[in-house]
Parts: sequence; C-alpha cells; structure tokens
Amino acid sequence: MRLMTPGRAEWRFSLNAFVIRRRNRDWLPRSDRDCSLGPRNRLDTPGGFTSSRRRGTTIDMLIGLMGARGSGKTTVGRALARRLAVPFVDLDDVAISRFPESSVRRVWQLRGESAWREAETAALSESLDLHEAVIALGGGTPMIEAARRLLGTQRNLARVFLVYLRCDPAVLAERLKDPGDRPSLTGEHPAQEIAGVLAQREPVYRELADYEIAADRESPDELAAQITKVLSSRRSGPGAKR
Repeated sequence: MRLMTPGRAEWRFSLNAFVIRRRNRDWLPRSDRDCSLGPRNRLDTPGGFTSSRRRGTTIDMLIGLMGARGSGKTTVGRALARRLAVPFVDLDDVAISRFPESSVRRVWQLRGESAWREAETAALSESLDLHEAVIALGGGTPMIEAARRLLGTQRNLARVFLVYLRCDPAVLAERLKDPGDRPSLTGEHPAQEIAGVLAQREPVYRELADYEIAADRESPDELAAQITKVLSSRRSGPGAKR
C-alpha cells in the first residue's frame, strides 16, 4: 500500500490544526505513549522564559527532545512547553495522523517500517517550520539520514536546541514492561533489545545534542525546570553536558 503524501500547503494546514488542538486541551498522557518518571506534579509556571513572554519577548527557537522510548520525551516535553508557554508537538502523533491506522504497530504491520520512517521525516520537516515549539522526536527519528540532515541544518542555524534525555537501559526496561502499541525492532527480549538499540542510537543522540541530561530519577517537572534554566543561559554557548 502506498503512503498518501499530501501537498506541502495541505500538510502545513493539518500540522497547524493539530498543534492548535493540542495546545487548547489540558490532556493527560496516553498510557501507551508515556512512561512515569515519578510523581506527577502540578505544572507551575516559574519565572525565566515564561515571565519574559509576558513582557512581550519570545524564545525564538524550537526545542527538540531526543532519547530512547521510555526516556520521557512526551511527559517532559509537555512540562517544558507549559513552562515556556509554547506549543508542544509529539512527532509520533503527527506522523500517525498521516495514516488511517490508529497505532504504530498497525502501520508497521500493514505498510512496513519504511513507510513509517517516511512519515516521521515529513512530520519533522513541517514541524521545523514552526516558529516556537517543544518537539518530542521519535526514538528512531535521529537515525533516519534525511531527518538527521534536517536537524543538523537547523541546529547549525541556531533554529533548534536539541536535548538528549539520557536513561539507563535497566530503567528503560522497567518502564517498558508493557510495550503498548510499539512493534519490536529486533524480536529479542525487551531488556536485550533496549540495550542493543540504545548502543546503536546513543552516539547519534550525543553527536546531535546541545545538552544532555540524566532522566532516570527526577520528575518531568524537575527535568523541565533544569532544561528551562539551561535555555535561559544558552547564550553562554551550546554543548553543555550534565
């Protein structure tokens, strides 16, 4: 089955409508898409960027969150977007909206991995046209050559700030006891698969990342607060590691 590819203007309209819908809803994480990083805290709005926005300034960039499945990209991304008062985009949700199937597993079963990766890349390309947003990338997005080029170009132009949510494989395995709708990439035992996939992907995450943060123990709001602090002082130069 051939992947339906809408025109650029049509797809941009679809993405903008998707972002507006997400921004206007106070929605809870979907159980098959998120993992628990700790107690779910009330997402208060601190000073820093959000206070600056009230004075009429903006962050003028995109924040991309990278990491393995289960590292908390979606939950941390939502918390960060609320702090920065910008839209949140879950790239997996945008990509799945291009298909009649309702789950990633079904897309892989019926259309194959290549169709999914093509949709991911198209979703990323259009998401990078947004002025300001927090974007949770798919775990495999940076491994797609075309997507990696897009991210590298925008990073070099200082249009996107990439954060790697680092997580120990054992912690990821514990969080992903229920794989949800995600297909296995290797057919191995989940713990073995996670360790193997992370070993392949982590060098790419680290090569692209402007900032790396341990996401093993702290809550999404605590991680978002730390990333916000880094963003507030980013003029001191990229490449900070934690």
